[in-house]
Amino acid sequence: MRGAGCIVNDLWDKDIDAKVTRTKNRPLASGQIRPKQAILFLGLLLVAGFLLLLQLNTTTQILGVCSLIPVALYPLMKRIFPLPQLFLGLTFSWGALMGWTAVTNSFDWPMVWVYLAAISWTVGYDTIYAVQDKADDERIGVHSSARLFGNNVRPIVAGCYGLTVFFLLLAEHSLPYLGAVFIFAAQLLWQVQTVNLAQPQAAMAIFKSNGWAGAVVFAGILLG
Repeated sequence: MRGAGCIVNDLWDKDIDAKVTRTKNRPLASGQIRPKQAILFLGLLLVAGFLLLLQLNTTTQILGVCSLIPVALYPLMKRIFPLPQLFLGLTFSWGALMGWTAVTNSFDWPMVWVYLAAISWTVGYDTIYAVQDKADDERIGVHSSARLFGNNVRPIVAGCYGLTVFFLLLAEHSLPYLGAVFIFAAQLLWQVQTVNLAQPQAAMAIFKSNGWAGAVVFAGILLG
């Protein structure tokens, strides 16, 4: 489904991507792949996702079907909404809801806190990501949090990361988990302090570091 979402995004944005330095060589934007080919592959991924969804309980199946709505709408947000990263967070973090219901077949507060944490985290790290395209986005006229926040990117990202840690602390209280969140918080603080917003390549490296930071939290959840 992650792959399917990326295809939907690239189908929507192929003309915009062709005008952005970072994305102009993407397969659809550069013409290496035709839209019909992308749609065929999208169909195969959706079928695979549907077959997996059938193995889960009814509550999770309903959530899975509902997830298609934000996945389809997200690419539109950069055209009409000044903070598309917020909508990305709502979409990207859906797995926090489905993971919980797949195991428990119920709704409870921990899934809400993790979902909110993932949303605020996404807004933070994707703002760092968006710094790479700020000049191109301004030229083309599409929205991003990097454009919206302007010279306040660093303090606002810090605020988003603070909310992330706060929500995670509400979700669980076992010692392994709390230890993992502490390491995670330290890593987020390092990001805010060291990111060079004037150098897009440096911002990309900081953005990528969120991969192992998230793995730390995941390990804490498992151990807890």
